[in-house]
Amino acid sequence: MVMKSIKFDGKVKRKGNALEVSALGALPEGIREDVVYDITIREKKQVRTIPQNALMWWTYRKEAEILNAGYKGEEGVDPWELYNQDLLRMGDATLVDVIPEAIEELKRVFRVVVPLGAVEHDGKTYIRCDCRTGSSEWDKDKMAKWLEYRIRRLESLGYKFDMQNVIDEIKNEWEV
Repeated sequence: MVMKSIKFDGKVKRKGNALEVSALGALPEGIREDVVYDITIREKKQVRTIPQNALMWWTYRKEAEILNAGYKGEEGVDPWELYNQDLLRMGDATLVDVIPEAIEELKRVFRVVVPLGAVEHDGKTYIRCDCRTGSSEWDKDKMAKWLEYRIRRLESLGYKFDMQNVIDEIKNEWEV
């Protein structure tokens, strides 16, 4: 079995001039002791938390409610639309060139995919797409900055923030 790359969470201990790497959880299948590996070590970021995610979606629902002036019909502003617009304005962009038939597959990988136009590589035509990942890929620090933006956005719309009321609303939505 030939492996191109394996990603796993682990810890490192220093033993003299050597490092001992240990996997957290089960060791990935295919690792062999008789093989020398090229290992890249980087600090694992703390992923965004569930409470952060709950607060983010609360802010989008609240913004939609404000923009819709309380109206909840299908023609109104949708929280998902607001979220996707924000991702396009401020999210991390990845430009991907794909064959035209692969755009739908790309939409299963990224939260937002915007085709930008045709590009040529080696005599073949590809579609260049602006792709954005969603907040589930973010770390806690990035999500904290996003939430600061979201709170400022609501305040700019005239919403008076009372964090205890916000927490109570989220608890009621989640039936906690």
